[in-house]
Amino acid sequence: MICVTTPKTRALKKAAGRNLRKYWGKSISAFIITVLSISLICVAEGALRLYLSEPYFFKIDDQILYNISLVSFFLILGNLVLVYLIYEPLKLSMKGYFLNLSCRSKGSLLSLFDAFSTIRGYFSGIMLSIKLSLLKLFWIVVLFVPSSALAYAAAAVLNSELSDTGRIVVKICVGLFAVFNLFELFFLSVLLNRYFLAPYLLISNNAYSSRDAIRKSKRLMKGNLRKVYFLHLSYMGWRWLLFFLLPALFVVPLFEEAKAELAKNLMYFRDDNENSVIVK
Repeated sequence: MICVTTPKTRALKKAAGRNLRKYWGKSISAFIITVLSISLICVAEGALRLYLSEPYFFKIDDQILYNISLVSFFLILGNLVLVYLIYEPLKLSMKGYFLNLSCRSKGSLLSLFDAFSTIRGYFSGIMLSIKLSLLKLFWIVVLFVPSSALAYAAAAVLNSELSDTGRIVVKICVGLFAVFNLFELFFLSVLLNRYFLAPYLLISNNAYSSRDAIRKSKRLMKGNLRKVYFLHLSYMGWRWLLFFLLPALFVVPLFEEAKAELAKNLMYFRDDNENSVIVK
């Protein structure tokens, strides 16, 4: 039997603040380096589009249409490849950096490149990022496409010739679909929280494959999904500050360290003999 004992959200946030006390400069630098990588990738794509005269959108007869030319497709594909080859491993290493801080290890910016240290670990990190993206896409399609299709169908019926009673009924159905979408959004966040530990498990144990990390995360997150949800919810107000550069430099490291602190606690468990064991 696995019995996980995790501090409450407020205690996690306080612990995150303590862990960052001596490492704010390095933590902010780690965040900047990670964001800079994806920023440079996007700037490179924009520069190529400008050079090749391939805009993201173009205007025809007062309608703004997305550019779906072959050149634009390959630019998007190249951007996506670079994101998974450079940004995603850096993001994984950043999680490892904050996990090291939560384990009271000295914060070193060199750990920001841990995902690149071995070929097996590098490609495992890329595969994990791809699988998590596909899982997220899968659950979005499963949850939102059917209800959205029904909502559009109801809207189309609403625009047709109906009696007043029929219009009222259709409007009520559209409103119910909107409320249902809110429940779907909540359910989606709960489903995705099952994979919360996968990056931390992978970066902390080179022997894990992406499949192992996802399976272990789903097993360890049973009964603990609400803890991740409440942690995210507690930072909801702070996220409004992410629109401003200076507050974001402090909010993101604090949030990442709180998540790492939670991950550390969830990766420890006690067996039936009350022996403390780390999951590795």
